[in-house]
Parts: sequence; C-alpha cells; structure tokens
Amino acid sequence: MHVINHQRGCRHRLPLLFLKEEATRVKRKSAYDDATPGVTALSASPFARRKFERELEVCERARRALLFCGYRRAPEHLCYARPSSRPDVLGMRRGDFSVFVIDLAHPLRWHEEVYRRGLAGASGHFVFEAVAETEGGGLVVLCARQGAGCSLRLAYAVAHPERGSWRLGRRGLPEGYIAPRPRRPYPRTITTQPPCEIRSGRG
Repeated sequence: MHVINHQRGCRHRLPLLFLKEEATRVKRKSAYDDATPGVTALSASPFARRKFERELEVCERARRALLFCGYRRAPEHLCYARPSSRPDVLGMRRGDFSVFVIDLAHPLRWHEEVYRRGLAGASGHFVFEAVAETEGGGLVVLCARQGAGCSLRLAYAVAHPERGSWRLGRRGLPEGYIAPRPRRPYPRTITTQPPCEIRSGRG
C-alpha cells in the first residue's frame, strides 16, 4: 500500500513539474526574444546606417566607371548605379536621350575584388564581379555587353592581365559560362491567293 500511495503521489506531482518546466522555458524564450534585436532595430542601428552610406559611396564610383565605358549612347546621357541583391543592367535610348542603370550586388565586395584590381572598366566594359580563375591565369568575369542600339545585357568574359591593365575577351571562356545563342525563328509561310475577279452586272 505504501508503494501504491507513493506512485499515486508521483502521478499527481508530474503535471505540476511539467507546468513549472514549461513556465521556465517560456520565460527564457521571452527573455531571449527581448535581447535579440529585430530587423527594424538592426536597420536603424548606426552600423547599418554607416554600411548603407558606404555602399552609396561605392555606387558613385561605379557610376563614374560606367560613364567612361565605351558603350553606344545618345548625345544626352545619364548613368545610375544602385545597391541591389543581384547584378543587373539596363540600357535604353529615346531620341537624343539615353540612360544606363546598373544594379550592383554587394557593393563593398565589388570595391575590393573589382575596383581595386582595376577591373571596373576593363576594355571599355563594366565588370560586376570576378567569378572564377582560368588555367591560363585569367579571370572569368561577369560584365555588361553591348546589345542592339543602346541596350546592355549581362555576359561572361575572360579578363587577361596585359601591361598593368586587363583585356577582356571570349577566347578561353569555359563551356559552363558560354550562353547558347538564341535560334532564329523560322520564316513564316506566306500563302498568296489570286485576286478575286470583280464582274459587273452588265451583260
């Protein structure tokens, strides 16, 4: 009987112990959540503010490098550079006005890996990032390439060191970085019918 009573007492105490442990866990979790800053707090911190100001300074240097690239442009032209989550480029023209816009992913890393190495405007092309090294000592880079008119598009190229600068080209580009050329559309089949004869009602 004594053992049975003891087991019954344990059964009654188990829910109480569980509730106490759960209350302690909730208190610890709430204290951790209060101590961990949220996204809004991190965005408003002095460190985030200084980082964003530094990124804007780097984007201004990228804009100047883009301005001196050898792309086709109109007599009146503007260049813009802005920080972004992934690289992208836009080039357009309307009449005597054209504009280039680049999205610079990780501006601070671009400043260290591209700008300081003299790759920013290699061979008149704006370079976004160096992605790999080739066997011949070159670098596979992502750059902006001239399209139709004043349009620009992203493309890979190989940067070779040459007399203290860099020369861009497609020779030696690994197969994994060669974009397939779009197929030309088949010509449409044009069926011509003989003109209908117009007859008058006169006999």
